[in-house]
Amino acid sequence: MSKTTTEIPYVELIERGMSIGRVNPNAIEKFRGIVQDIYTRDIPTKHDWTFLFANSSIVTIEEYKTGTVSATTGNQVASFSSDAALTADMVGR
Repeated sequence: MSKTTTEIPYVELIERGMSIGRVNPNAIEKFRGIVQDIYTRDIPTKHDWTFLFANSSIVTIEEYKTGTVSATTGNQVASFSSDAALTADMVGR
């Protein structure tokens, strides 16, 4: 049995459907095909599933090559050489 009423494993879904529909045990492959058709063709066309799409973005600045930086393992501070000119876009990075 499934743990919740909203999530039913595929195998249990097949078993329940065959039991409720009184499907002959020899027709299990046909019944599996019907369930797959419903999940891949019918359900996606009936509802708006856009809430399942993930979206993210990363904003960066162009490559910066002037100067050097030194950091110590375990330390949260980085030291820049005097010829490195940091811009306001680099604050907090």
